[in-house]
Amino acid sequence: MHKIVFPGSFDPITNGHLDIIKRLSQMFEEVHIVIGINFSKEEFLTINERKDLISKVVNLENVFIDTTEDLVVDYCTKNKINLIAKGVRNNHDFGFEQSLNYNNKYLNSNIETILIFSNPINIHISSSVVKELLVFNHSIKHLVPIEVNNFLQAKKQKD
Repeated sequence: MHKIVFPGSFDPITNGHLDIIKRLSQMFEEVHIVIGINFSKEEFLTINERKDLISKVVNLENVFIDTTEDLVVDYCTKNKINLIAKGVRNNHDFGFEQSLNYNNKYLNSNIETILIFSNPINIHISSSVVKELLVFNHSIKHLVPIEVNNFLQAKKQKD
C-alpha cells in the first residue's frame, strides 16, 4: 500500500467527493486530500472554509487534509508521493484528466495518476451544480453532506 493524493478545488465538497475519499481510504495507507485553487473558475468558498468543511465531514484516521498554491505534481514531488487519484464521472472528465496526466508526466515522469470511477448514484453531482442550485434557491441536501448544506445555507443568508 502507498500514499496517494486526491486533489481538487472542493468548492464545495460533495457526496461524490466523499464517496471517493472513503473508497481511497480503504485502498491506501494514507490519503492526502489536497485543496488547490482552480484558476479557471471563480471561487465560491475561501480555501480555509473548504478545509474546515472537509475536516468536519471526513473523519478517517488515514486521511489528511492540506492546501497548496502549487501544481499538484509539484505538491507530490515536494511531499514524496508518487500517486494521484482523480474521480471520473463521464467521458468529459476522462478526457480532461487524460490531458492533465500527460502534462504531469512531462513535469515528473515518476508520478502516476489512477482514475476512480464515480459511484453511479453520484454521477450527476458536481460542485458547479451545487453552487447553481444554491444560487437559485433549490435544495442541495441530496448532493452534499448535511454539515456542508447547513454551512452553505447560513453563508447564503449572510450575503
